[in-house]
Amino acid sequence: MKNLTELRTERGLSRRQLALGAGLSPGAVSMAERRGSASLDTLKKLADVLEVHPDELAMRPPSSARSGREAFFESQRQLAVHALESLKGAEQAVREEQLDYARRFLLLAKDAVRSIEEGQRDALKIERGPASLEPHEPLEDSD
Repeated sequence: MKNLTELRTERGLSRRQLALGAGLSPGAVSMAERRGSASLDTLKKLADVLEVHPDELAMRPPSSARSGREAFFESQRQLAVHALESLKGAEQAVREEQLDYARRFLLLAKDAVRSIEEGQRDALKIERGPASLEPHEPLEDSD
């Protein structure tokens, strides 16, 4: 099995090219390569572009000997930090009346929150077992 970086470079793709083909941000591809983890949805998108089955993407473990659970929570924390930084950028842009930039920062925050939600969905699917790996099912609000 080859890891994501090897498959991408063998096909002569930059991170940006892979991201565009998969409908992802270059940062998402970079994070998947660096951390060795990605949501199931992200893996499927990357596999489609690389013309491999998602199972063939050998995601290498993070460099430290952390458990999968710890790596998951760390990636969720990083996404939350990214969302918060984006919101702060939007706030500053609004103060400076740079509404185009504010909109872009809000979209980045929205993408980070969406990635957190995907991670939560994937974690629930893993906990529920293989039967839950069917097409996306919406999470129910627990209000």
